[in-house]
Amino acid sequence: MSNGPIEVLVLGFPGNEFSGEILPELARLVAGGQIAILDLKFVAKALDGQVVTLEAVDAGNEEWAELIVSDSADYVEDEDFQDVADMLDPGNSAAILVFEHLWAKSLTSALIGAGGVLLFNARIPAE
Repeated sequence: MSNGPIEVLVLGFPGNEFSGEILPELARLVAGGQIAILDLKFVAKALDGQVVTLEAVDAGNEEWAELIVSDSADYVEDEDFQDVADMLDPGNSAAILVFEHLWAKSLTSALIGAGGVLLFNARIPAE
């Protein structure tokens, strides 16, 4: 079966105040088969401008590590960290979330089977 669409979200956390409240919702989406998390990394910019990066699997939290597809490719590279760090003001952080829309896999297969192609795709953020 074909892959579903892959999406990258950069989620900002002003003041480096990341409490982890997003974890239960991500776990629900993974458990429900709606998404597969392919990569999850964190970037923080200290008040002095120094950039710190952390992979979720190295964060010391087993719950984070269990959400990520173990055999997935490394989607976030060093230059991506710098691009995200450039978005941040000192004293702020972000999470880079790469996930596959599993719910769309059968739709993608049906489209291909019908000889169709995707002509346009857009996302309108909730805010």
